[in-house]
Amino acid sequence: MKKNSFVVYSEYLRYFDKLSLIEKGKLIDAMLRFSQDLPVEEQIKDMEASTEMAFMFISNQMSLDAQKYDRRCETSRQNGSKGGAPKGNKNAKKLDENDEEKQPKQPKNNLKTTKNKPNDNENDNDNDFQKVHKKRKSIILADDDIEGFIGENFRDEEVANKFREFIQMRKAKGVSKAVRTKATFDGLVRDLRKFAGKSKKKALAILDKGINNCWQGLFDIPDFVEDEEEGVPYAN
Repeated sequence: MKKNSFVVYSEYLRYFDKLSLIEKGKLIDAMLRFSQDLPVEEQIKDMEASTEMAFMFISNQMSLDAQKYDRRCETSRQNGSKGGAPKGNKNAKKLDENDEEKQPKQPKNNLKTTKNKPNDNENDNDNDFQKVHKKRKSIILADDDIEGFIGENFRDEEVANKFREFIQMRKAKGVSKAVRTKATFDGLVRDLRKFAGKSKKKALAILDKGINNCWQGLFDIPDFVEDEEEGVPYAN
């Protein structure tokens, strides 16, 4: 993908409008590094959630554009190896004025009228943009979304805070490890309910072990001993 330029679409303005000047600078820095195939992991870790979301979309579009560019280069290379443009093409070498060889004119009844077709590259960009944007919009959770879901699922503040720590631990491990979908979030809550029941103490123990061991999911603790006679409801 390494080129000396890349396309910046005006559509990106709606992402930049939501960022502070500092975050805009971080986003531009990551875009430039990504365009030169340089590592961007450290830049992503330093971004706010909204900046990270914008970069994920933009970098995906940059990759799509680079693939199209590579395909065009390969097509041009193959055409060049066959002797260039075909005879009759405006880019072909013109015949000498004194050369007797001339291309015969086509009879008028054989002429075909072709309608102007839309630019394939532009259509590809539009379709790719819509697909990627729809996908990103539907799966990526912002920090505010996650906070809202925590509030809906947990009434005990201590368990809510511990669950929040588990989410942050996964996010710190990198973009691919972060909780980015509602389905993933619901799965974690479902597993916590399944293994801890209504025991607050066991819920905290499971979350603590998940954080300390950098678990991707939440799992049961078979040897856990509940010393309380009655569990404490921790979730709605």
